Amino acid sequence: MTLANLDGADLLFVEAPLNIEELRRVCSEIAAPCLANNVEGGKTPVMPAKILEEMGFAAVTWPVSATYAIAHVLGELYATLMRDGTTAALANRMLDFDAFNELIGLPELRERESRWQNEAQDLVEGFGEQAEPD
Repeated sequence: MTLANLDGADLLFVEAPLNIEELRRVCSEIAAPCLANNVEGGKTPVMPAKILEEMGFAAVTWPVSATYAIAHVLGELYATLMRDGTTAALANRMLDFDAFNELIGLPELRERESRWQNEAQDLVEGFGEQAEPD
């Protein structure tokens, strides 16, 4: 396998090596940084990052792992709601309102929003003063 021109490529990705030997070939036959793609249930065996690094991969992704985990937890949530009519049984596995707002940075966003609102109000008031006739 030869690649004539790699100008502009940061990483190379080979779609779906089928086994560990094919994964090893990717890095041994391509003289450029390579990306490994860990997809649970995909065609390529899911490997620990350390082993992929030892094989020569420069980076590894888990592109759908979070989606799979979220889907699993949502299934539990909806089953609990159907069974109990409340989320109380899952409260220890959920963030509360304040913790979620902190996680997403809402206090900082609100502070920035307030600052921008004040700046906009100052501009509007200043424009009004300039627009008045003599």
